[in-house]
Amino acid sequence: MIDDSVEGEHGDLIQPPGRGILQSIASLIEGASEPIQHSFYGWKFTFKPVAYHSSTVLLQCPDTWLIIVSVDVWWLFGRNRRNSYNAAIKMVNDTLHQIQSISNIAWFNQKEYMNRVVE
Repeated sequence: MIDDSVEGEHGDLIQPPGRGILQSIASLIEGASEPIQHSFYGWKFTFKPVAYHSSTVLLQCPDTWLIIVSVDVWWLFGRNRRNSYNAAIKMVNDTLHQIQSISNIAWFNQKEYMNRVVE
């Protein structure tokens, strides 16, 4: 994938990289929102893997591409959070495997990611 970041005239980052990648992912997930810029460092979209629960997919590039999948649960429907999270992860994972230009997919929980060895 190409670097689609945009820099200002002084080298400051106006638009982070990854919009095209996240657009490719979102276009393959039914009901996904259009990707929007998330702060100064990434892009995100939302979708509903199951009824009543919304998931957010955030893409950023701290060193290698990083996708963070979270589930937003209303307190009333919170007991099914694990099912929603598993459904969201499966949908994103299946989608990533459909895109030929994406490879070396690895999944970590937060603790594993923070303790990983970067080569």
